[in-house]
Amino acid sequence: MNSQHRNHPEAGSLLVLALFLIVGIGALVSAGAHLAGSTTEATVDDLDATRALYGAESGLEQTKYHLQAQGCSLAALTLPLTGSLASGQAWSVAVDLLEDGTLRLTATGSSGPAQRVVEERIACQGGSPWNGGIVGCEGVAINGNVYIDSGSGTTGIFNLGHGDIRTINPAAHIDLIGGVEVHGQAITSGAGSNLAVGASSIIHADATVTGSISNNGSILGAQLSGQAPTTTAADCDPLDVQALVAANQPGGQPSSLSLSGSSTYNYLAPQTFHVDAFSLGGSVTVNLHGPGEYVSFVAAGGPFEIGGSASLNLLNGATLRVYLTGPMDLGGTGVVNPGSAQDLRVYSSGVGEIEVHGTAEFRGAIYAPLAEVDLQGTDNIIGAVRGGHVESGGTGEFYFDEDLKQIAENGPLVLQTVAWEELF
Repeated sequence: MNSQHRNHPEAGSLLVLALFLIVGIGALVSAGAHLAGSTTEATVDDLDATRALYGAESGLEQTKYHLQAQGCSLAALTLPLTGSLASGQAWSVAVDLLEDGTLRLTATGSSGPAQRVVEERIACQGGSPWNGGIVGCEGVAINGNVYIDSGSGTTGIFNLGHGDIRTINPAAHIDLIGGVEVHGQAITSGAGSNLAVGASSIIHADATVTGSISNNGSILGAQLSGQAPTTTAADCDPLDVQALVAANQPGGQPSSLSLSGSSTYNYLAPQTFHVDAFSLGGSVTVNLHGPGEYVSFVAAGGPFEIGGSASLNLLNGATLRVYLTGPMDLGGTGVVNPGSAQDLRVYSSGVGEIEVHGTAEFRGAIYAPLAEVDLQGTDNIIGAVRGGHVESGGTGEFYFDEDLKQIAENGPLVLQTVAWEELF
């Protein structure tokens, strides 16, 4: 029997399904390629926008650097300031002086087709001369088991990690000998100033010096040596201490204040001690009652000294400013200041030695850029020191009181941000 060829509908259905699959897969591939291209373009656009923003912010920082170097004067600047970061990346900054005395910086950053504009308003202010824990214009040498950190005398919060050590003049070295532990940076800014870290010493932050680094101990942060110098000897004394002390000298002839024995003396209202010697000995106690500011001006190169177990106490909100033309020797219990470091400030225009070696905590700020400053106490020092050459030893602890940075006394110029806004 002859057989007949039969058509199978299943075969036709499979063919149609295969065609649909081929067309569908092709469409998916085409859509995926288009999407990938769009994603790549979006990624490139995002990168360009981010780079443009970085360029604008870099322009702001470089403009503020130039403004600080020029004392915030626009006269010596060619505006707008311009610069570039890499191929295809550039920035431009316009600067306008506003009616309230602030400066408006408008920075435009570009990368490829992308642009970002950032505006910052800044105020130029005289800064604090106490911008570091220990500043030795001509050098710093620390021996013994000294612990250095920072904190706030107002809030009582310590161990903030900003106990920096700085030198300023050319060839002004930092020598850390013994078991010195620095929770902060070691910085030199005068030409050819070296850093030596002894075998038992440690720096927890960066070391940035214009000379060389001899590290036999441990530096946990970056080690940057041979950096270009940014300061000179003229930067050591931003307050012009000789003019400052002379401007605060009272009229008339000085007397002497020399007390010893075991008596207690109470001063009930703020006054000025215009003396050629301020000397407390034995176990004498002098109480300065506040509130208000006392001034001690020691003329004719005379000393300001506390010895034996004598003490000078600031009570009930009393503050004290000491102006010296001669040496200072704080032994015994020294000056007892229950407030913050800014409540006791010492300004010395002389070359006589400034010694702090008492058995009680010293809480204050010392500005003596022409003098040798010797810190040898066994108890804490909370505050700041700026001296010609600074030496420290013993087993005490030193905390930079960061509240001192808020005191504007015609120190190094500070550029403070008032407002910041990303325009587009």
